[in-house]
Amino acid sequence: MIYQHNQTQANVIMGKCLKLLEQYELSPTPVNYAVAYELQVGKNVGLRSDYEELIENRSQINNYAMQHLYFSHLHEANHVDKEFAEPFTNVLRDTLSDIEESRKVVTNYQKELDESEKKLENFKPETTKQLITKLKKSTKMLKAEQQKLAVRLQQAETETNSLRVNLAKLEKEATIDTLSQLLNRQGLQKALNHTKFDHPHNSVILFDIDNFKDVNDNYGHIFGDHVIQHVAKEIKSRVRGRDLAIRYGGEEFLVILADTEIKGAQVVGEKIRSGVERLRWRNVKTGKQLPSITLSGGITQLKREESLQEDINSIISRADEALYNAKSAGRNRVKFK
Repeated sequence: MIYQHNQTQANVIMGKCLKLLEQYELSPTPVNYAVAYELQVGKNVGLRSDYEELIENRSQINNYAMQHLYFSHLHEANHVDKEFAEPFTNVLRDTLSDIEESRKVVTNYQKELDESEKKLENFKPETTKQLITKLKKSTKMLKAEQQKLAVRLQQAETETNSLRVNLAKLEKEATIDTLSQLLNRQGLQKALNHTKFDHPHNSVILFDIDNFKDVNDNYGHIFGDHVIQHVAKEIKSRVRGRDLAIRYGGEEFLVILADTEIKGAQVVGEKIRSGVERLRWRNVKTGKQLPSITLSGGITQLKREESLQEDINSIISRADEALYNAKSAGRNRVKFK
């Protein structure tokens, strides 16, 4: 959202934002400040509702929670374009301005050449020296202008290449979940837009870490982040080729298996589930071994008439139903629908 505030209003909001961040011992990073800003303005109803729910559940407001709020309610798919449109425009505008200036100099030089040609047609000895002096001066100016333009074009090329590299880096960061290093929802959408998944023998698995709230409550959010990273690593080790691994929500992971029927998906899902169950966890301070952490999963195969690009929501909904069945059956298992 875009808001118009005068200097006084902006200063007041900034003060409130910094107090909120200080309350939770959070650094004023762009993400944290953006969430705090929207909370103070109060017009983003969804953001406010999720924030209040975190407070009611006594969840820790940390960098991870702020990042989740940001990507759920504030992150725009076109923010990369917005951030880089202005620098690219500036480079182009400055370069075109230099080219236009150079064009004017060349035009003036051509006029002087034409005028000198006419004067030479009516040759008079006393004007020869004046013409030569004038042409030398104009030629020197033209040479200097062309050198200036060449330097500017080289600078523009360097700046453009730098912007291109930064743009590619930011585009990648915008589609990758920072904590898990898997695709985020925007990355999923981009992948679906650029990759053909119209083969009916594709399957989807939706995983959820069992009792993850208890993990956070009992061992803290830092340990919870550690769990997410290792679960993501286990999932990533099982995907191949055109398969996709996505961190779909807080403790939810989505796996898209290309050219894989339901039986093959069950094999992959079971390998991931058992792999996570075999992970061993220890309390860093005491060295005491902690209980196993488990996953539940729901699998579905695309129907013949379905397309991942067009029917992703209904497909995931079906996988979510299978996940619910796995949870209801006692967790730490994979069901299909």
